[in-house]
Amino acid sequence: MLLKIKNHYLSSFSGLPRDAWLLAGIMVVNRSGTMVLFFLMLYLTQDVHLSVSAAGQILSLFGLGAMGGSWLGGWGSDHLGTKRIQVGSLIAGGIGFILLGYVKNVWAIAAMVFMVALIAESFRPASITAMANVCVPEVRTRGLALNRLAVNLGVSVGPALGGVLAGYSYKYIFWTEGLTSLLAAVLVIFLFHEKKTAMVDAKEKHPLAEQPPYKDGLYLRLLLMVFFLGFIFNQLFNTWPLFLKESYHYHEARIGMLMAMNAGMIVLFEMVLVHRLEKKHPILLITMGAVLISLGFGITGFSGSLIFIALSVVLWTTGEMLSFPFLSSFIANRAHQNRRGAYIGLLTFTFSFAFVIGPLLGSWIYQSFGPLVLWKGILLIGLILLSGFLDLWRRVKAESKTENRP
Repeated sequence: MLLKIKNHYLSSFSGLPRDAWLLAGIMVVNRSGTMVLFFLMLYLTQDVHLSVSAAGQILSLFGLGAMGGSWLGGWGSDHLGTKRIQVGSLIAGGIGFILLGYVKNVWAIAAMVFMVALIAESFRPASITAMANVCVPEVRTRGLALNRLAVNLGVSVGPALGGVLAGYSYKYIFWTEGLTSLLAAVLVIFLFHEKKTAMVDAKEKHPLAEQPPYKDGLYLRLLLMVFFLGFIFNQLFNTWPLFLKESYHYHEARIGMLMAMNAGMIVLFEMVLVHRLEKKHPILLITMGAVLISLGFGITGFSGSLIFIALSVVLWTTGEMLSFPFLSSFIANRAHQNRRGAYIGLLTFTFSFAFVIGPLLGSWIYQSFGPLVLWKGILLIGLILLSGFLDLWRRVKAESKTENRP
């Protein structure tokens, strides 16, 4: 039995190209320093002494900058190549994170947060596009899951370490994230050699002609659901840690460990889960994941017990493992290879837009009506997502039948 489990686990990682492992390794280095975003709300309220609503507005500027970075990274990946975008983003973003830790004027902080997000977040669509390009369609979902595994392997270190460093000085978290970004840039420069013929699926059949994503009606419906999902998930970076600290009196280190628990689960189980389910219809898996994310965050206000909060983390982490890798692969497979960067860029743009609205609306509800209203509202959004994704599934099946009709 144990041997069977071991073989299944190892088979989940088989068949992936060398470049996929290389990109994943670089991602681990970069994300092992990810901690500024996780503790930015606490830094702004505890160290800079801003109000919750003011800090939420600055976090929304991060989302606004990330929107621009998502478009920039997606467009640049199609026209300039993923390597140039990754290197430029990592170098400029790394320097920006270090400088951000020394800025104290609220207007300067707001400007810096926007600029750092604009630069640093262009890395995401470039990295995802690079991974999709080096993987054939048969293993693309697992390649993108490996990319997420690398992100979360790094994040399993970043927030936990960030919680400890923040206990001494918040300045340390800015330096750590900046230096790891610069190290990742060096690795991309010397190890990743992108080829113009890197599109391994040149003969792949696509469901669409080579058209821009804004002309794909079904894709735009999907992005609407992604926005609601992103609004919920982005509470992880603002109201969720604030609620745990203010209402349940959790220390930063404990909050960091809960975040690390999320990342650890993904590292241990996501590849196996994706390998097990990769033959299933992706929209159904995304639907299940969206419901679990809504439920996990929605029950946060029911109890302050560490066991209960840990259980809620298990719920939304399982939802994350089901929804996000299959969402990325569905979009990457749907897009024409010459438009893949634009499609993925618009996906990350939508998540970034949710990051603009999420802190603004989330912190406003939190402060004006109380956190319990926010968590109950998230449960309601979960019902909307369930209905919306099931409707999308029916449309995808109808589209498939039309394409297969002689």
